[in-house]
Amino acid sequence: MKAIVKHLIDKDLKIAVAESMTGGNISASITKHANASKVFKGAIIAYTKEVKVSVLKIDENLIDKHSSVSLEVLEAMNNGLKELIDANIYISTTGNAGPSFELNSNELMCYILVDYEGSKHYRVVKFESSKRFKNIKRATNEVVSILREII
Repeated sequence: MKAIVKHLIDKDLKIAVAESMTGGNISASITKHANASKVFKGAIIAYTKEVKVSVLKIDENLIDKHSSVSLEVLEAMNNGLKELIDANIYISTTGNAGPSFELNSNELMCYILVDYEGSKHYRVVKFESSKRFKNIKRATNEVVSILREII
């Protein structure tokens, strides 16, 4: 992520994050590097349904219909983040890190969306492990991979 932060600084790009399953790990992976404040605008850790609804303004019925672990909620997280923070790159994640499952979801997986100036890049990551931190780290690494591809 260090090289990505430097590249973002060089291109004067700003980044914002809405994290659910990754619980702030993506934000931490950015902000641990020197000069991150030049590119990192902020983050919403929308770990619960209540925060998704109250802060990101996601329709509660959408979550009830599709579950928090869905592409529909991922899109809504991205849209809510864009209303709150002005940036060039928006990252959103939602999923099940394990070992337990989110209500109405029965897979250990993560949905990732990186929105770079309106161009949306998605990943669906299915986890083979039930080790929570390993899965959070893998999702974070997928975000890094997407960023390397698009910027």
